[in-house]
Order: sequence, then C-alpha cells, then structure tokens
Amino acid sequence: LRRTDSTNDRARELAVAGAPHGTLVTAAEQTAGRGRQGRRWSAPAGSALLMSLLVRSPPPLLPLIGAVAVCDVAGEDAEIKWPNDVVVAWPPPAGAAHRQSARQPPRAGGLAKLAGILVE
Repeated sequence: LRRTDSTNDRARELAVAGAPHGTLVTAAEQTAGRGRQGRRWSAPAGSALLMSLLVRSPPPLLPLIGAVAVCDVAGEDAEIKWPNDVVVAWPPPAGAAHRQSARQPPRAGGLAKLAGILVE
C-alpha cells in the first residue's frame, strides 16, 4: 500500500475475509500505528519498514522468534531487549566491521534501536 492508517488493521480485515496464513501487508506510509500500551505513532513515507504478517494459530514464542530472526540478520552485535526490540551497541565496538552511513543512528544510553516487532 502507498498509505494506510495501520498495516495491522488492514491485515486484520484480510484475516476476517479469509486471507491465507503468510499474507503480508506492507505500506510506504502509516498514519495511525499502535505500539505497546496503546501508544499511537505515525511514519512518513520512506521512513520505516512497515508491515504486518498474518500468522494463523501463532505459537506462544512468535514475538521472540521474530526478534531472534532480526538479530541473526543484523549480526553478532545485535541483542534482544525484552520483549521483542532489537538493539545494537553504538558506536560499534572497536574493530567491528560495520557500514558507515551519512547519518548516525539515534543514541539512547549507548544503544541504537534496530528493529521493533509487534505481534498481536
């Protein structure tokens, strides 16, 4: 989708309509996302990876499995911050191979949030 209020809401609608396990809803822009504790947030076009995956009968550890998968892709410096956030030390440890970018990631006590995964 180019723009949506919430990929979760669109995925929920598709689930009710009978969409199969594994249906993926993506968007370039999200205007009314929801985080933990009911916090609302938005993401301008191109600023975030916005997606909701329809998983029927999810196992109890699904949120953790997603975080582990992100850590696996991110490399050895990535860690899970319970329940499902993935963070990396910033700046990277001396000698660690990393991609240099024009923008530094946001800092929060020496950690940069790499990914957040929401499973409902």
